[in-house]
Amino acid sequence: MKVLMVSRTFPAVHYRHREFTFFEKKILAGEKIHTIRANDKDYFKDGDEVSLRVWTGLPYRSKQREFAQMTIHLEPIDIVCASDMSLRCLVVGSEVDPLDLCLHDGLNEDDFTDWFFPDGPGTFSGDILHFTDFRYGGSDVDCPYCEKGRDPNDGPYSRACTICKGTNVGGSK
Repeated sequence: MKVLMVSRTFPAVHYRHREFTFFEKKILAGEKIHTIRANDKDYFKDGDEVSLRVWTGLPYRSKQREFAQMTIHLEPIDIVCASDMSLRCLVVGSEVDPLDLCLHDGLNEDDFTDWFFPDGPGTFSGDILHFTDFRYGGSDVDCPYCEKGRDPNDGPYSRACTICKGTNVGGSK
């Protein structure tokens, strides 16, 4: 089983450095349905069993605590950050609405952009590591934000995502 570390706080280069991400809580609640990694050297493979963990204190200077075990599934992703800091996201070669990607990753658009592009415009290539059966490249699973009956006009999810188009809001199609 491979270890997949999840950040408890925003990284040092992020404008929200040291603030909590609440990723562990969001993953367990089904709100953060994936993570995005460079996946250098193809460390993670589709179908891998992973142990999701957080550091109990300072990273690399404290113990790790496991909070879940699961099977992950991968989709390739390319993200381009333009000079105006707008994002273009390609998953399995198809364009995906950046806001949908950000929400599914447990972040708002500003936090997501600063996480991946703290030095400004650029490109990122890697893999989405899915925690659920949801896929951008097609699946029979609806968006988890609508699937759980959340009102897209309530709370941090201020609109229905473009993947499910809000067709399952309130738990009915």
